[in-house]
Amino acid sequence: MKALAAASLLLLATLPALAQDRDQEAERARIKHERDVAQDRFVTEEKACRKHFAVNDCISKAKRTRDDAMAELRRQEVALNDADRKRREEERQRAYNEKFTPEKQQQEGDRRARALEDSARRQKEFDENTAKRATQEADRAAHPRAPKEAKGAPGPQGTPHTANPATSQADAAKVAENREKYEQRQQEAAEHRKAVEERNAKRAKPAASALPPPPN
Repeated sequence: MKALAAASLLLLATLPALAQDRDQEAERARIKHERDVAQDRFVTEEKACRKHFAVNDCISKAKRTRDDAMAELRRQEVALNDADRKRREEERQRAYNEKFTPEKQQQEGDRRARALEDSARRQKEFDENTAKRATQEADRAAHPRAPKEAKGAPGPQGTPHTANPATSQADAAKVAENREKYEQRQQEAAEHRKAVEERNAKRAKPAASALPPPPN
C-alpha cells in the first residue's frame, strides 16, 4: 500500500510537467506551421506580382507582410523558450533542494560513518586472526613436538625441523602494524562522525541561510 501511495504521489507530481511539455510541443508545432504558411503565401503573392505593372512595389509589400508575420512568430517562439527555460530552472532548483536537505545530508553522513565502522570491524577481525596465527606459530616454536616417524623430514643433523624464530618475529611485527592501522581507522571514523554531527547541528539552527543556486 505504501509503495502504491508513493507511486501515486509521484505520478501526480509529474502530471503538471507532462501537461506543460505537451502544451509547449503543440505551440512549437503551431509556430512552425504558421511560419510555413507565411512563406508559402509570400511565394504565391510574388508570382502574382510579376503579372502587375508595378512589380517591385507589389513584391516589397508582400515581403513586408511576410516579415511582419515572421517577426511575430519569432517573438512567440522566444517567449516560449523563456518560459521553458524558467520551468526547467525551477525543476532543477527543486531537485537540488530535495537532494541537499539537512535530513538527506545527515542520512548520507550516517551511511558513511557506518561504512567506516564496518571496514574497521572487518580489519579488526583480520588483525585478531593474524595475531592468533602468530601466537600459535610462536607456541609451536617454543614447544616443538617430537616428529612422528611417518611424517616430516629430519634436519641437517637428523634433528626434527622446527619453526624459524625470525618468522615468528615478522608475524608479530605485522600484527603490531595492523593494530596501529586499525586504531588509526577507528580514530578517523570517530572524527568523521563528530564532524557530521557538528555540521547537522549548525544546519538545525534557526535563520539558516538559503541554499546556493544549483550549478549550471
